[in-house]
Amino acid sequence: MSAWPAAGFTRIDATGVAIDMDGVLLDSEEIHAAAYRTVLAVHGIDDFVYREHAGMRTDLVFERVFAARGRPLSAADLSVCVAEKRALAAASLEARTPLVDGCVPVVRQLATRRPLFLASSASGGAVDRFFRASGLRDAFVGSLCGDDVPDAKPNPAIYVRAFAALGCSPHDGVVIEDAVAGVQAGRSAGATVIGLGDYVRAGALRDAGCAVVISRLADLTDLL
Repeated sequence: MSAWPAAGFTRIDATGVAIDMDGVLLDSEEIHAAAYRTVLAVHGIDDFVYREHAGMRTDLVFERVFAARGRPLSAADLSVCVAEKRALAAASLEARTPLVDGCVPVVRQLATRRPLFLASSASGGAVDRFFRASGLRDAFVGSLCGDDVPDAKPNPAIYVRAFAALGCSPHDGVVIEDAVAGVQAGRSAGATVIGLGDYVRAGALRDAGCAVVISRLADLTDLL
């Protein structure tokens, strides 16, 4: 199933649903992009494109960016970069937590139909801030953050653990993602993946393995 925009889709059966946070429930792309750009500018890197790394854990992003330029980071320097980026993003998100339009009612509605699990590459602090801002902690069976798994997306570990917590096989579950790395993780786990993205990103999400790509979070209520 593959179409754009979301219209007339067939409902997808799922025993459980694992949902990413950044870009799906939280409109935080520019906040994270700005934090990365600020840290990287100190190191003379001014051509960072966040969308090429969206969905990946922070340490992996820095490792990839510096390695691509032939400048591998020491463990100490990597830790500093990660801490600085997270601090900048946290400060922005504390001042303004931009929930995606319809986030709360959509999640509440889905939670009455399927057990939900939050599976994010973000830090534990970022996940806690989202729950405080949205009041949705009780809508999820549980949550995992990037710090909880040794192998980050696109490795499937976080989704394998999420579906285990939901008590269902990944093959009977659905993942909601907005980033290629996350789609790859969900597909590698064995789940059906619904992509969320604009027209520009829809092709990349489909190519990564999405069963369908939707343009609005609210479209999920027509699918699940």
